[in-house]
Amino acid sequence: MPAWTDCTHRNRSDSTTYPGFPDPDRSLGFWEDEPAGTVETQAGRLAGWVTVTESTDLPAFGGGRSRHSSPTQLQSGVRTACPALPARRRPPKLLPSHSKAKQPTAKQHSNKLVPHHLTRQGLWAGESHPHQLANFAHKKIRDLLNPIQLHHLPRPTAQPAEHRQSANQSQCRFQTKYKRRRSGKTDYYARKRLITQAKNKYNAPKYRMVVRFTNRDIITQIVTSEISGDKVFAAAYSHELRAYGIEHGLTNWAAAYCTGLLLARRVLKKLGLDEAFTGVEEADGEYTLTEAAEVDGEERRPFKAFLDVGLARTSTGARVFGAMKGASDGGIFIPHSENRFPGFDMETEELDAETLKNYIFGGHVAEYMETLADDDEERFKSQFQKYVDDDVEADGLEELYTEAHAAIREDPFKKVESEGPKKSKDEWKAESKKYRTKKLTKAEKEERVKAKIAELRAAE
Repeated sequence: MPAWTDCTHRNRSDSTTYPGFPDPDRSLGFWEDEPAGTVETQAGRLAGWVTVTESTDLPAFGGGRSRHSSPTQLQSGVRTACPALPARRRPPKLLPSHSKAKQPTAKQHSNKLVPHHLTRQGLWAGESHPHQLANFAHKKIRDLLNPIQLHHLPRPTAQPAEHRQSANQSQCRFQTKYKRRRSGKTDYYARKRLITQAKNKYNAPKYRMVVRFTNRDIITQIVTSEISGDKVFAAAYSHELRAYGIEHGLTNWAAAYCTGLLLARRVLKKLGLDEAFTGVEEADGEYTLTEAAEVDGEERRPFKAFLDVGLARTSTGARVFGAMKGASDGGIFIPHSENRFPGFDMETEELDAETLKNYIFGGHVAEYMETLADDDEERFKSQFQKYVDDDVEADGLEELYTEAHAAIREDPFKKVESEGPKKSKDEWKAESKKYRTKKLTKAEKEERVKAKIAELRAAE
């Protein structure tokens, strides 16, 4: 059993008191059969300061009754916290014995100052001592034997509430959704299936026909998805239908059909396939899909795209299917069925071609115009005032859309001709400068400040 050694840097028979030493455990005490050496009184520990000595022949004493417990038997070189030791307390309960595996002894331990019975083996093996250390970790016991280092450590404080680990484990597993999902703009469940391409396609682009509706416009695009983002191959808008004679009702079912037709003819014209894939030149309302055609003596499959409706509701007769029908009749292969076209009967599971043709040429709008004109003339004027101003009647809508279909096939890139004269680049540049604030130089800024100061002084 190694004797206790000095943990101070003083001369022999010198004792030092270290104030402010924390009280880690009041139940800590030493027993009567301790070897002579450095000691600390329990009263001194309770008072908040420690007494350390290097006396080699000094007997140990503690909180229990001992044959050396009398204060008069202590050497004169030791100072205690109180004139007498506290009364004997009940010894703490013995800790349960753990595994009998070989534990490191004082010689094997990294800290050579710790005696054998204070090591983990002596503490947990249940050696027979009058007083055992209760609920005290081996690391704290080792630190107690070196009060110089422990004196400089701050007192342990409670961890702030904001730094405590949350007990709710669901917060650790929370994953932030995509930005466009948080804003409610993109259905990523559908998008994943629209842009995922089969591996045996050898990185061939997968096109989709995007259809979106606003209050005053219809947007149709052929889009492909890449790592860098989506790329638009071609686009068509319903406000471009003014170039083909359609001035009003740019968001109805017939306008959606015309916009889809315009997009299809632009795509095929851009690819040089407009002559091989003509589609349905005269709309009849029948359900048809674009098939392969012969080009230069070889069979050529049509341009293929998938319908992307976004967050629109795909109910029977929706306008998004009008744009799809126009693109399909224009020569693009879009896989679809006839179930969602207007005129489809769910009981007989058949499509009424006449009803669908009526929607393509604006017949449903003409019927509503006639009904409203007969029943409520004031409401008819408020809703169809622009039709009346341009002398567009209900009977002339079918002819209007028929001419528009032919004009779209003839020139899908036709521009709207404005009545006023065209402005040059210099004129547009001068127009933009009207609304642009001129940037002041430093001298101009200083003069401006001086002028404001002079104006304020004059006002006083």
